Amino acid sequence: MYSSPDVFTYPIDIIPYTMPDSLNISEPHMEPDFDGENIAFNDKLNYSVILGKLNEKDGTIHFFNELKVDSTERYRFVNLSDKYLREEYDGGSLRFQPISTRFLPNGRLGISYSLPLLWEENDSTIAYANQPCVLFVDTVNYEHNLIPLEGGEPHKLFLGHYRIYPYGDNIAIMSQPRTWPLLPKDEFENGGSNDPFTDAYYGDKKVQAVMSAETGQFLFETCPLPEISRVSKTGHSFPKALSDTRDGTIAYADGFSGKIYVETDGHTSEYDIFNIDPKSLPEPDSLKFYSYDLSAEYEPYFCRYIEDMKLSGGMLTCLVRYGRLGNINKPEAYTVVTLDLTDGSTEEKTLKPGREAAVSSYGLRRTTEGRIQPFRLAARGNDWWVELFPVTTPR
Repeated sequence: MYSSPDVFTYPIDIIPYTMPDSLNISEPHMEPDFDGENIAFNDKLNYSVILGKLNEKDGTIHFFNELKVDSTERYRFVNLSDKYLREEYDGGSLRFQPISTRFLPNGRLGISYSLPLLWEENDSTIAYANQPCVLFVDTVNYEHNLIPLEGGEPHKLFLGHYRIYPYGDNIAIMSQPRTWPLLPKDEFENGGSNDPFTDAYYGDKKVQAVMSAETGQFLFETCPLPEISRVSKTGHSFPKALSDTRDGTIAYADGFSGKIYVETDGHTSEYDIFNIDPKSLPEPDSLKFYSYDLSAEYEPYFCRYIEDMKLSGGMLTCLVRYGRLGNINKPEAYTVVTLDLTDGSTEEKTLKPGREAAVSSYGLRRTTEGRIQPFRLAARGNDWWVELFPVTTPR
């Protein structure tokens, strides 16, 4: 239903990224992040985060470190008695999975992680689950601080740590009620406020949870579920909540409605970087309730996602991905939208890639001066590079 604009912005610089021949890098898993001279991404096959540093003198990004949990952190949540030896429960089946990366305002790199959680169900059974965590890494001396995240069960929520974002001094992750599609239909059907196929569900629902960066405990929910979710009866199928913090200001969004919320000094302002009129949506087909078929009906309408956003100097820059959700790995285009927080005006341009690449991933860089600059991390074989687009914010 929506296409990226025919107004383009082109790369202004191509920076070589030197990778060691001894390390086989595949492609980024989730979006890369670039802060000052540091760039990080989670490599899809290596179960590790690749950290590079830009050398301003030679104009090259150099591989600097491979980050992952250490041997002690790997087994921190294995709660078994001494009768079990490690080789008896880890024959190569346990997974230690970094997911997304994010540079935080305090200079640390946050890496969301899933680590194995094992306990003795009874005398003859070991139970296995994933423990969500955040690994905080000091990018100067590489000291680790592993914080487990509280589960959502006490709050009747499902908390997804697939992407982490700064929210003030804390971090924010995805949040949704424990209902469709997480639970069988008979556990919530006609449940009123817990049934997304009724209007009663759409009252005070949120899409983002704020977690303590010190303890990992749940603090509160934020970011309203948008009106287009109620009209389409798609519940929490489409939101991909994200946030950013800078100079005491917090911005957050549900990711797909185009609405942005900005908090400054206790006051919240609402903006639109794009708009979907609820009246333009077709009536939901009740015969498709409680199935993914209903969500598929609305994919042509909910075909824009805010992949990243960053604050700087009274402006908010958003990286927007165009493409159907069901075709998530093949976006049609990426655009950059700048939002002036003083008057709500916006400008959108399509990012025009430069060199042909086999692997590419887009993100927003915060420069050492605090300005925001779109970039593309790309590769062909073992030839890696970063394409920088013009900065979007004055400083």
